[in-house]
Amino acid sequence: MAEVSRGIPAVSVANRAGLTPVFPPGGAADELFDRLGSTLPVASEQVLDATSVASATVAVYFAYLTAISDWVTAQGLPPEHPRRLVGAVFTGVNADLAEPAGFDELARHHATPGGQNERLLAGVRAAGVYDSIARELDRLLKA
Repeated sequence: MAEVSRGIPAVSVANRAGLTPVFPPGGAADELFDRLGSTLPVASEQVLDATSVASATVAVYFAYLTAISDWVTAQGLPPEHPRRLVGAVFTGVNADLAEPAGFDELARHHATPGGQNERLLAGVRAAGVYDSIARELDRLLKA
């Protein structure tokens, strides 16, 4: 009898840039998803489900960029420019994702002491934004 694996391909597999979590790892599923990017072996179905929930954050990411764009438009930047501005900021820092540093380390690197990045990060943390994200991820995992 053939073994059945579960995989959770992200939209990025369309560009052959996906990282597809697979449980149980190995075999035909790995061969298939490695052709569409690469695979991430996971140890249990519970972890596989968590990776699915973690990948459900893309819309939140784009809504975050929209909030920044809307804010800078409200400050007077002509409406045709915020998309370019915000897109350029985040496209520029995405290269940092190739570094082995953790996300916290990257945040510290971009948060100049006393600067705007550090102050905004502190305010967003104090407002509980990241705690609310964790709560919503937990809620989705339980659903």
